[in-house]
Amino acid sequence: MYKTYFKKVAYTLLLIPLFSSLLTLFVRLFYLCANKYLVIVVLLIAVTLAWFAAKKMLKDKKLVGLIIALSIVSVIYGAVYLGSFNCARCAAPEAGVMQLISNIRAQAELYLNNNNSYVGVCDDSRVIELGNSADKFMRISSSKCFGPITKMFMSSEAVQESHFVCNDSIDEYAAEEYVPSRESYYCVDSTGFGGQVQNSLGSLTKCVAD
Repeated sequence: MYKTYFKKVAYTLLLIPLFSSLLTLFVRLFYLCANKYLVIVVLLIAVTLAWFAAKKMLKDKKLVGLIIALSIVSVIYGAVYLGSFNCARCAAPEAGVMQLISNIRAQAELYLNNNNSYVGVCDDSRVIELGNSADKFMRISSSKCFGPITKMFMSSEAVQESHFVCNDSIDEYAAEEYVPSRESYYCVDSTGFGGQVQNSLGSLTKCVAD
C-alpha cells in the first residue's frame, strides 16, 4: 500500500513540470504578465492534474517512459522559455510613465509661482500634455501584457481608456497614472511625495500612501 502511494507521489512530482508548462502556454494566450496569484493558481491546477494523471500511470506502465521524456523536455522548456512569463514586457514603458508624472511636480510649482494657488493646475496645457503622454505609455504597457486571444476581444474603447487622474485645490494638488505591470498607481502631490501606491486618488488632492 505504502509502495503504491509513494509511487503515485513520485509520478505526481514528475508530471508537475509537464502540466505547469502546458497550463502556462494556455494562459499566455490570454495574459503575458504573471503575478504571484496567477502563478499560485497555475501551480495548484498543475498539482491537481498531475495527481489524477499519476493514477493512470500506475495502471499503465507503458506511459512511464513517455511521461519521463516529456517531463525532461518540460523542465528544459521552463528553464529557457518560461522566464519570459513575467512582467518585463509590460514593464518596459513604465519608466516613461513615472518620469512623465514626476515632471508634473515641476510644472505644478511653476504654476503656483505664477498664480499663487494650485487651482486650475490640472487644466494647465503642459500638465494635460504630460498626462496624455503618460496615458500613451500606460496603454503601450497594457497592450504588451495581453495575449492574442484577449487582444481579439478587447474593445477600442478599453484600449483608449484614460487612467490619468489629476485633482487640485487652493493649497494642494495630486496626479497619478496606473502602472499595469506593477498593478499599482504612480502618484505625485504638493507635499513632495512621488511613488507607487495601491489605492487610486479618486477625488483626493493628496496621494493615498500605503
